[in-house]
Amino acid sequence: DQLLHHLSNEIFKYFKTLAGSILLDNRLEMAFEKFRQGVLKVPVSRYTTLMSQQTVRLLGRVVNLQVLLGQYVLKKFRKNISGILQKFESQPLSYAIEAKSYLDNARLAHALASKHLPLDSFDTIFKEYDGRVSLTQGCGKIAAQIADELTNEIFPNWTFCSGTRRFVSGIVHARKHEREVRKVRLEKYYWHGHNFHIPNSDLQGGSKKYFGAEHVHALLDILDPSDIPFIIKEIIGQIESNLGGVLMPSMEKVQAVLQKAPIAPPPSHMGPSIAYQGLLNNNLVKAVKSWSALKSLFFQSLREIGNSLAFVHLLESCMNERNDLRFSQVAFYTAVKPHPTPAQGQIPLTPFQYEEGKESPFHSVVSKVYEKLGGGSLMQQQIKANMDKTERYMKCNIEPTPSIFAATLRRVSDILETVEVFDGAEPANGVLDTHSGSDFARVFSVAQFLFCVSPKEEMDGKETQRVFEEHALLGDGFAWGGCALVHLLGYSARFEMLDLCNHILSIAEADDLTKELGLTADQLKKLPQSSQKMNTGMLQTGALEQFMRNAKYTRSVNNFVFSTMRAYCSVNPIKDLRFSPPKPT
Repeated sequence: DQLLHHLSNEIFKYFKTLAGSILLDNRLEMAFEKFRQGVLKVPVSRYTTLMSQQTVRLLGRVVNLQVLLGQYVLKKFRKNISGILQKFESQPLSYAIEAKSYLDNARLAHALASKHLPLDSFDTIFKEYDGRVSLTQGCGKIAAQIADELTNEIFPNWTFCSGTRRFVSGIVHARKHEREVRKVRLEKYYWHGHNFHIPNSDLQGGSKKYFGAEHVHALLDILDPSDIPFIIKEIIGQIESNLGGVLMPSMEKVQAVLQKAPIAPPPSHMGPSIAYQGLLNNNLVKAVKSWSALKSLFFQSLREIGNSLAFVHLLESCMNERNDLRFSQVAFYTAVKPHPTPAQGQIPLTPFQYEEGKESPFHSVVSKVYEKLGGGSLMQQQIKANMDKTERYMKCNIEPTPSIFAATLRRVSDILETVEVFDGAEPANGVLDTHSGSDFARVFSVAQFLFCVSPKEEMDGKETQRVFEEHALLGDGFAWGGCALVHLLGYSARFEMLDLCNHILSIAEADDLTKELGLTADQLKKLPQSSQKMNTGMLQTGALEQFMRNAKYTRSVNNFVFSTMRAYCSVNPIKDLRFSPPKPT
């Protein structure tokens, strides 16, 4: 037993090191060798000869050394996979790339060892430790861990950037998430092999500070395809709980304030400074801003909804990239080519078509070989039958797959149809309230105006407390959540027309005499001394410039989100009203 234990340990270390040397990037290996020469080398061994021995005499007994070594090495691989999964469950999702590298190394080492030793399938071992061997198991442990991390850590506490498509840990965490920390005590060669752990850990160190498309690709490699619907179901469940449990009560409180009096758009002839200060000094806007739970409930719920939708969109983008790569690899062999450019006004039914009267090149070659061989043997007939089945299968499965993101949006739209609070009260004129209104479009417009307002630094005695911008705290998830709900409710056109931030930006773009976003001399002369009791000195500070920068960025994110929503989910707008001209008297 001691001899077998020692031999199996050395054989396992050898294959792990060999797999680490194969997977390590050549340029990184050459650069690492300059600093530590001779470290990254696979030791020369004759284990292949030893593993091929089946009949060996030991202490008067005849044993099958190959089978015994296979049993001991298999225990090592099972221990390795168990340690990888335990370490993955104890870390945030930003470590997904590292977990994938561990599994890739173990999978390759297992494949190399399986050529010489009788080992169980790697997928069988992995499914066993993931808990996917039972028919009653709804999902694996990895899928449950990913869904828990997304709904309790990423969505409520991380900020999303639309430009980089990455989630970054927030400055302030709105919800405390505690995960079970398990100490995995394994030798270093269990991860990447002997002496290959340091270069691999340095290579993956930069990806642990964010969660983006690279991590989603890594999770798709780890996950089973049947686990993705479970994760989407958990995400939709969290969106539904945010809509019903948090956003609806917050919406009712904001509506109660906005229904007291109209918020008139500021005059455009006085420049953006007066417009900005007029909205900032509005009593209703002040009342909404003074609500203590505005940011902790209303803003936070929109952030979680937006982060959820942004992740689903990112997930589908990564899945489409993988499908496109797979399709480009097999398109030539299945006689599929891109659809020709349609004429003006015509839309092709599919993005690709078959060449009429032609078979795939691979199928035609096999058919010609089959004809030359005569096709008499049973093996040749089976090969030809399998090729025909493959040809029919590929032609039936080239249609584009349904969109996960579009299905998620339709599910959220069905939830919104059961809630009347987001529609607000009926307009007083029966058409549209331009100054007042309590629908979600107007509520989100006021909330986004306050979102763009730069906070003031708070004085605590002699010390100045640093106050962060709302975008630094919430990210683009706030805009994603608000714009998605506005679009699904059918208020996107109304929001773009009556948005307060867009109104101020339009004034600034139309006012050619405005310099540095302040007031000109002529505008200061026209300004009454007692007009709304404004302090004109405050208008020339940097608060307006910061607001304009925030409003421009927010408008670009809004346009991106609205265009994305229209591409995936078309919503019937509010029923059009037709007005006839007055009859002549």
